[in-house]
Amino acid sequence: GFVSSATLAVESIAATSAKTFLVKFNKAVTDDDKVTFEVKRLTTTTSVTVTWNDAKTEATLTGASNFAESDYTVRVLKDGEQIASETISITPQKIAQIEFTSPSVAVTIGGSNTGYVTYKVYDQYGNDITTTSKANSLSCQTSVGTAEIKNGLIKITSANPNLAMIQNLTVVLYDASTGISSTAALPISTTAGTLSDFQFNLTDNLTIKEGDNTTVYYIPYVAKDMAGNETKDYDLITGGLI
Repeated sequence: GFVSSATLAVESIAATSAKTFLVKFNKAVTDDDKVTFEVKRLTTTTSVTVTWNDAKTEATLTGASNFAESDYTVRVLKDGEQIASETISITPQKIAQIEFTSPSVAVTIGGSNTGYVTYKVYDQYGNDITTTSKANSLSCQTSVGTAEIKNGLIKITSANPNLAMIQNLTVVLYDASTGISSTAALPISTTAGTLSDFQFNLTDNLTIKEGDNTTVYYIPYVAKDMAGNETKDYDLITGGLI
């Protein structure tokens, strides 16, 4: 194989959570490089545990618990000499991005008064926090009907007008604490149902005994919502084309 002759360098240093820093290198770090790390809160050294990815190109520095809110300086040293340094502010977790993942408003079968839209919420470190209490506290408004949100799912109910009778619906998600918001103008799905795909898994080990009317059997399945994501949400599955 080819051996890179490039000088070892740090590409980036960033916080990936309230207790971790990620250091990325331009090439694999070997034992001969003698790379070490130093994390300080102002002038006080903070203990961290270092773990590497398999390629030895990324090092994660993890604290024993969440770092206190403050500025931290992360230094990377090779043979005792500094090759990179970055000062990073650790702040309380907050919502930084709201993303709608549905291409349209999915409408339940057997009636057209309930529609569903899926979304994801990310914090300032890029972590998916959709199912947390912080994300579930978002405000939601729709151009038609009333909306309820929970764990990445918006349930829209409208008796008049009937959802199937309109072409488009606007949805707004808003976080009052940060001012972060996201708006989507989505078409009403022309296909009734809340799922894009549904498949039963293999049941090779399932044996049903003749005359047994007391045993309960379970068949595994994979259901995908309108965005193509796997889902176990009861409302989406019962409202889908199964």
